[in-house]
Amino acid sequence: MPYIPERVRESEVTRELLHAGVRRAHQGKVRDTFELRSADHLLVVASDRISIFDFVLDALVEGKGEVLTKLVVFWLTTLFKNVPNHLVAHGKDIDEFLPKHIRNYAELHQRAIVVQKQEMRKIEAIVRGYLTGSGWKDYQATGAVCGIELPAGLHDGSKLPEPIFTPSTKSEDGHDVNISEAEAIAMIGQTEFKRIQQASLADYRMAYEYALPQGIIIADTKFEFGAVLADEVLTPDSSRFWDTTDYALAKAKKQSPVGYDKQPVRDAGKKASIGRQIVDISKLDPKKQADRELAASWVVPEYLLQDCIGRCRKIQHRLTQPAYAAS
Repeated sequence: MPYIPERVRESEVTRELLHAGVRRAHQGKVRDTFELRSADHLLVVASDRISIFDFVLDALVEGKGEVLTKLVVFWLTTLFKNVPNHLVAHGKDIDEFLPKHIRNYAELHQRAIVVQKQEMRKIEAIVRGYLTGSGWKDYQATGAVCGIELPAGLHDGSKLPEPIFTPSTKSEDGHDVNISEAEAIAMIGQTEFKRIQQASLADYRMAYEYALPQGIIIADTKFEFGAVLADEVLTPDSSRFWDTTDYALAKAKKQSPVGYDKQPVRDAGKKASIGRQIVDISKLDPKKQADRELAASWVVPEYLLQDCIGRCRKIQHRLTQPAYAAS
């Protein structure tokens, strides 16, 4: 289980659910999962918590959970409606799965979905269309990402010749680690690896081709799978979204642009003012209690939190409005 600072551990919604006797099965960095009467279903609630470098911060981005949920529902009910996925109910339709005294709860309708319970596979299914983040760091060190050799001379933000599938480990309380195809196959088997690889690349390409005419580049994204596509899908927490104009300007400088996500908070976290010291949170170890407490003691400037929710809402609007207008 991740370390979650006490102040942001519970929200009004999770307190109401717990008070109503709904049992929490798992608490992640951002999402809380609750058991339902049906053993086949789970209730997933998105909070306003924010994490960087695998640390949950002692801060809330007000409204972020609603944006994440709306985007997941959007993708799984429009572009991916024919892709096998775990979504069972959303909005007011979740009420039929809930105890009567917790129904008709507007805030819960905005933040929660009911999903089919899955046995999740033990890898993160990451697709990269552009070189940045941990992929850029690996490339600088080895000329490759997850064992995939890349052309020489690339820079942060370079578009790759083809999207690549670059799995990583899945850690609850530490850093995820990029792994090779052979390492991933050793973890989940060749048949499952090929299934997830092919599905991830196909889903990424479909989303990329949808977003590009809206002036949005999906630089990379993380999927997760059980028997079907599950967990969050193409949100600002799991993906890098770049504006095409911003990308063109950054590319001229051989840089990657600031996207519609929490990157400004990440950047500030590398030089966080904590007490009388400047701390690079990216270099702390989330498995160490002292480091967890140090990261949690950072008072995130309010302007960064406002900037973050502004970016999240803007990408939600830009991605969803064209599809809804056409329907």
